[in-house]
Amino acid sequence: MFSNIFSKSKTKSSKYIFNTNVKCSGCVQKIEKEFQAISNISEWNVDLNSPDKPLTVVTDLSQKEVQKLIEKAGFTTKIVSSDTN
Repeated sequence: MFSNIFSKSKTKSSKYIFNTNVKCSGCVQKIEKEFQAISNISEWNVDLNSPDKPLTVVTDLSQKEVQKLIEKAGFTTKIVSSDTN
């Protein structure tokens, strides 16, 4: 009940998981460059050990906005999971 009083914003954050064509840490750095320019992304990571290279993003941006950022970095995405809090 009290957690909303201390939140930074009234917007809801979402957790998206995308399968990507990311291959290496250099690819991750390209995505990082795009994400650093956006303050709306609170958390993200890529599992390079998984065959699908899932990218998890926690943000108040829409799914499409996140996908555009990833595509701008030069990668393809396919949404696997979307969870809005």
